[in-house]
Amino acid sequence: MNALLTRLALITLLCSPMVQAQPSAYPVTVQSCDRSVTFTAAPQRAVSNDVNLTKMMVALGLQSHMVGYSGITGWNKPDQALLRDLGNLPELASKYPSLETLLNANADFYFAGWNRAACGCKSPVLTIA
Repeated sequence: MNALLTRLALITLLCSPMVQAQPSAYPVTVQSCDRSVTFTAAPQRAVSNDVNLTKMMVALGLQSHMVGYSGITGWNKPDQALLRDLGNLPELASKYPSLETLLNANADFYFAGWNRAACGCKSPVLTIA
């Protein structure tokens, strides 16, 4: 009897419509590099740095919110699937982008990790306003 109830519960669960997460409400404040950063809307002109973070943005389907990427061909040979998924997005710098590169792209979000991505700047955080 328990096995039957377990199977029925599992079938009911699998056949039920999945609950979808609600989109985040803005503003959103996050803690980054010892400071609070508030986003009043989702970034529309993002730049990713490094193959892993770029793949993460692609996996999340965020290409339409990107203006480019950096830090891939200077360190790695990108796989063809990633290049296909990036479409016409340009690689803005083969290694680390300069602050000027990000400003020229009119980026409103820079997705990077490990402070190394900002090695050309005096501050570990690039502020683009």
